[in-house]
Amino acid sequence: MVLPFYNQGDQDIYAGGDHFIPQEQYRLNYTPSQSLASTIGNTGGVTGAQAAASYIYPQGGGGGFNTNQLMGNFYGATANRQKSLENPNWLGTQLNKFGLGQRSVKDMTTPPTGNYSRSLADTTNFGLDVLQDAGQYGKMPGVIEGDVRRTSGIPLGVGSMIARMMPDKYYDMDPGNQAFIQSQMGYSGPTVFGENTMANQDPFGINVRSAFGDYGAYTDKMSDPEGQLAALVAEQEEEGKTNTIQMRKLNFYKNLARKKSIINRNVANQKKTRDAWEKETGREMDAADRAFAGTGDYDEYSGAGGTSNYSIPDTNDPGDRGSKGGYSQARNDAGIQSAEDDMKDGGLAGLL
Repeated sequence: MVLPFYNQGDQDIYAGGDHFIPQEQYRLNYTPSQSLASTIGNTGGVTGAQAAASYIYPQGGGGGFNTNQLMGNFYGATANRQKSLENPNWLGTQLNKFGLGQRSVKDMTTPPTGNYSRSLADTTNFGLDVLQDAGQYGKMPGVIEGDVRRTSGIPLGVGSMIARMMPDKYYDMDPGNQAFIQSQMGYSGPTVFGENTMANQDPFGINVRSAFGDYGAYTDKMSDPEGQLAALVAEQEEEGKTNTIQMRKLNFYKNLARKKSIINRNVANQKKTRDAWEKETGREMDAADRAFAGTGDYDEYSGAGGTSNYSIPDTNDPGDRGSKGGYSQARNDAGIQSAEDDMKDGGLAGLL
């Protein structure tokens, strides 16, 4: 049976008995054989056939789809998904409130800041030298966290069983790679191989998110200037060819590799500023421990790691205990412990 998407030339070849010849855009100037095994009265097998040429993608894309259009649709769909995540509708907002929604790439790489801020005055009020700004000033940076399988907390081994039954490589990835995967999700259209009913495949039929595959690693492989795809494109360029599908494929994955690099750089910078904030908070708390060592009363101290709403006491005056405020919350949000960790001595670390 001739497939309905065959053109007239394809149908003529098929009707002539040559049932295993690709469509026109794959044939590479193939000339139908005049002596086929299926010819009536011929029982001697195939008596003449052209040697098969190496396979290449069609210039316009598989299934009659234009590759440039496929890539454009992919870019549009993935961008629209991110816009929806950044500006969720009512349902999305409700899901986010209960932690059931998906964060946008923006929130994954630059999570919301905390409720505290630090200025140079906060550092000098502790009697500390002001260090070069590495991110410890301004609003408290959010913490970079990866997505965790929601069923992972189910006890009695049920969560682990679900993970084995429904594997997803995504949850084994670092936060930067997860953010890259999320940035490429949202496309469900056709690929170079034709119509597609599977979601989250790229225009070249590769799963963006899958049980065992690593799309980030695949992107690096395809965009490698020393890789096989780059070598093939170099050969084509030497032959004077232009705008081949391999060239477009190489450029596609180069674009993705650049985006992946930007995402990972943003994640690294966010972690760096968060680390700087926590380190400075540790310095402040250690200074506070020393300043209050003479009084032994830490409960009325406030302000470490946050906007200045306290006074450093005069350690020569036992009555000067500082002012009340929100130290404990600042410390909780900073997520660190005093370098001395002197809980047994009633230091600031003992407050929590």
